[in-house]
Amino acid sequence: MCCEEWELLKKLKTQVEGRILWYVCCHPDYPNTFIGSPLVESQLIGYFTAYTGLNGFLRWNYTVWPERPRERLSYKYPNWKSGDTNFVYPGYDGKPLLSIRYKNLKRGIEAFELIQILKRVAPNAQEVLEKVWNLIFRTRRVEDFHPQSGKEPRSLYSLDYQDYQNARQILLEEIEKSLENR
Repeated sequence: MCCEEWELLKKLKTQVEGRILWYVCCHPDYPNTFIGSPLVESQLIGYFTAYTGLNGFLRWNYTVWPERPRERLSYKYPNWKSGDTNFVYPGYDGKPLLSIRYKNLKRGIEAFELIQILKRVAPNAQEVLEKVWNLIFRTRRVEDFHPQSGKEPRSLYSLDYQDYQNARQILLEEIEKSLENR
């Protein structure tokens, strides 16, 4: 993630035709979707993507399991932390088992989509988004999300799952109200 070069990325966004997407993998430490990451970080990704005006998020893997994942889930630790190489777990029948990290990322993707809908249908979208951003973010400086900033996750974004539920509820209510008033 180019948080340390956010000003350059903002400039490039105005010059590039097409979409700009981002992803996490071995780095950064946060936000990320490691097993050791706060669970809300998986959901934060959708809000962060919308806040930065990026077009989407790519998950670099799904089922890259190490040789014996039921014995040891990490691969080449500490370079690749547990949860980096897979987002679901191997079931005994060979089918993937969804993780709560996966389900929270899905919630974040849904939030991203709700934000896009809100922008299309609500005349007061920016006002509503300010309420959402105030619930989710503790800083508005994208550069602060770079690990070299020295900031801890709790000073960057909410670690309270209820804040994400409240933000979702605000989005749903405002979309419904805007559609009723059409």
